[in-house]
Amino acid sequence: MDAEDVDRGTPGGSLLREHQQRRARHEEQVRSRHPRLAGLLLALHNDPATTANLRRGAIGEAKVAERLVRRCGDEVEFLFNRRLSARGRDGDIDVLAVAATGVHLVDVKHYQRAPVRVRRTGGLLTASKEQLLIRGRDYSRLLDSVQRQHEAVRPVLDRSPHGASVPIHLALCFVDADLPLIADRIGGVAVLGPRDAARRLRTPGPLGPAARRELVRHLARELPSA
Repeated sequence: MDAEDVDRGTPGGSLLREHQQRRARHEEQVRSRHPRLAGLLLALHNDPATTANLRRGAIGEAKVAERLVRRCGDEVEFLFNRRLSARGRDGDIDVLAVAATGVHLVDVKHYQRAPVRVRRTGGLLTASKEQLLIRGRDYSRLLDSVQRQHEAVRPVLDRSPHGASVPIHLALCFVDADLPLIADRIGGVAVLGPRDAARRLRTPGPLGPAARRELVRHLARELPSA
């Protein structure tokens, strides 16, 4: 498999498919319950909130992917919307990037105009505590999905000929959110917007183009498109 033949995946593809499936089920239910008024009801009412959120999430992933590819050019090899295992869909990786500094896992989140901050509490006599706040509420659970991605990709990377020495970098990338001027971190995970994510991917490092192509081919085989 040449690097040019790698299935790069479709940004937001699994979210968009789930959105379409839910929308079709919703339309079928409305037509079954209200056969005479179904057309009017469907025209007057928007999708249920959970279904609409899937579409917004897919659009967010596509937007981030476009920005990263445009800003990084040939410096970074990208894979999108990857399964966490070859056996089935136990979750997915929004953006998997092989850059000069290693492999980057980028989990895309769409919280439009929402303030996103890392809060640290504690002092000299108490243990420090970190929380990821979105609109002032604790969303630290978002870190769990990034850690699951790391746990899935590390053994896959270790099985490649030169992958054991390649580091993995983790990031939450918030699209259209209100982020601090200086990028922050929590629990080893960078909290970024698309511009800072692209800048991070372009950081110089030891992996040359040939090594990056070899790694992306291996990862594409082991972690197919979702």
